[in-house]
Amino acid sequence: MFYNCTSLVQAPILPTVVNLTHSCFREMFYGCTSLVQAPELPYPSLNTRCYHGMFNGCTSLTSAPKLPATSLAQNCYASMFNGCTSLISPPELPATNLAKNCYANMFYECTSLNEIPDLPATTLAENCYNYMFRGCTSLSGSFTLEATTLDVKSCYGMFYECNHLQSANLLATSLPSSCFYAMFTRCSSLSGIEVNFTDWNEDESSTFKWLALTNSSGTFIKPQALNEEISDSKIPKNWTIINK
Repeated sequence: MFYNCTSLVQAPILPTVVNLTHSCFREMFYGCTSLVQAPELPYPSLNTRCYHGMFNGCTSLTSAPKLPATSLAQNCYASMFNGCTSLISPPELPATNLAKNCYANMFYECTSLNEIPDLPATTLAENCYNYMFRGCTSLSGSFTLEATTLDVKSCYGMFYECNHLQSANLLATSLPSSCFYAMFTRCSSLSGIEVNFTDWNEDESSTFKWLALTNSSGTFIKPQALNEEISDSKIPKNWTIINK
């Protein structure tokens, strides 16, 4: 609707009562590089691709609208803030019922984003966090992945190139195919990982290069039962291993 309207500064007020349909707001403000304030999005029920790429490339956007939905739809938030390089704080993400690709690329290359929102879902969906924070170079501190049940590619490349992230605690108890593929690749400040799974998936894609090019020294905390296998796809070389 406003695709590449590069001089648009303020968004219109959207209907307060609306039944979101498939792709209804998709790429609505794509490339609106002067947009500084997003409209309110109070809708509790979502539909497939409803916000997909809605603010993609809105490089002047500094704050995100509230996103109150607790049950998501396939691709609903995919690439929503992709390339919003001025976005500082993410919205709260209270959803506990996820769907395929729901958060994929949501904050891709949001280079000013300085905090990770709480992600309370305990069961993930296929590709749900795929590259969610890739290239968010201002993210720092620690992150806890609350999910105990993962799905195929659920965290694929989630923090790729987040080079100020320092540590992570992963509560998952088993590893589906490609679930942590390249999850922390190029996180050069990462020096602490705690895991709760007791077996490496025989399919190496589950953790393929997940800790490649991280800090040259660090601490890996694991259950006693997990084998001590050293590689960029398992436990990094020169890291201290602690059994719990």
